[in-house]
Amino acid sequence: WFLYTINEDKLKTSKVGNFPNGRIPLNKMVKNEYLAKDMSGDSAYLIKSASEALNKLIKLYEEAKFDGKQEIFFTDGYRSRSRQTVLRKKDRKAARSGKSNHGWGISVDIHWGVPPSLNQDRFILPSAFKHPVYKWFFENAPKLGWYNPPKLRDYKDLEEWWHWEYRGTGKLISPVPPEY
Repeated sequence: WFLYTINEDKLKTSKVGNFPNGRIPLNKMVKNEYLAKDMSGDSAYLIKSASEALNKLIKLYEEAKFDGKQEIFFTDGYRSRSRQTVLRKKDRKAARSGKSNHGWGISVDIHWGVPPSLNQDRFILPSAFKHPVYKWFFENAPKLGWYNPPKLRDYKDLEEWWHWEYRGTGKLISPVPPEY
C-alpha cells in the first residue's frame, strides 16, 4: 500500500523544460503506444518517464491473471490548456484550465466495465473501488510510480477511480488504501 512521489517542482520543470501546465510542446513528450490505441491528438502523449512506466504497467496488467479481469481502455492523457478549458465548460467538476495534472503529461484516465456515471450515485460508488481491476491497479501501479490520488478516493468530494497519476518513485505519500 505504499505510494511514492518525486519532487513535483522537478517534475514540472526538469522533465520537459520550463513550460506551463497545458502548454508543453508535443515534441517534448512521447506518444504512448497504449494511449494511441484509444485516442488521437494530444491525448495520446505523456512525459517520457510517465509513458515508459505506463507501458510497463500495462504489460504487467496484460500478463496478470485474476478473477474479474476486464479489458481496459483509456479516455485521456495529456491535456492542452485549450482542451482543459473546453472540459471545464462542459463539466464544472473538471479542473480549471492550467490546474489539471493532465496538463503536466503525468495523468491518464483508465476505464473498464465500471461506468464513470457511478460517481453521481453515493450508494453505488463504493463498488468501483471494490472492483477487481481497481484493486489490481491499486496494488500494482505504485510499484511503477502510478497512483490513484487519495483525494479522489476519500468519499469527500469528487471520486475518480479512473484517474491515475505518475509520480515516479521516491518519497512516501500515502499508505492508505480506499475502503473496500
